[in-house]
Amino acid sequence: MVWRSKDILQPPEWSLGRALYKAMGYSDYDLSRPLIGVANSWNRVVPGHYNLRLVSDYVKQGIFQAGGTPVEFGVIAACDGIAQGHDGMHYILPTRDLIANDVEMMIGAHRLDGVVLLGSCDKIVPGMMMASARMDIPAILVAGGPMEGGCEFDGREADISALTEA
Repeated sequence: MVWRSKDILQPPEWSLGRALYKAMGYSDYDLSRPLIGVANSWNRVVPGHYNLRLVSDYVKQGIFQAGGTPVEFGVIAACDGIAQGHDGMHYILPTRDLIANDVEMMIGAHRLDGVVLLGSCDKIVPGMMMASARMDIPAILVAGGPMEGGCEFDGREADISALTEA
């Protein structure tokens, strides 16, 4: 397989690209391997994405062990649940296309050789998959899994189901 990243990392005229990666701590060895993006939608606004920072650490270790160099970048994510019932809901569906464009731009601009997509929720995951289909590079989606349930409060379950039943 021809690595797309070699377009910007090998030719002598692209020494600026190598220098910029080295300024972030990447070594010549790191830059001799395929660059694998880690598109991470972790944030502290979306409860279903709260665990993705930890998942990302393991994904990056796995990429390196498998012969690639991980390069992580952030992806926006908004929560349908938090946006319900007010004008914020108008922003949710359009985020899917914004996410697709965001991920595609990062993959294309940085000539990534593959990507691991980290996301949850029903707009973020499709947006990430749309981008990977457009870019036609190896891609793996790692879903964040179920978020933590509620907690016990005053002897009762306090979770989303209990709130909607009340």
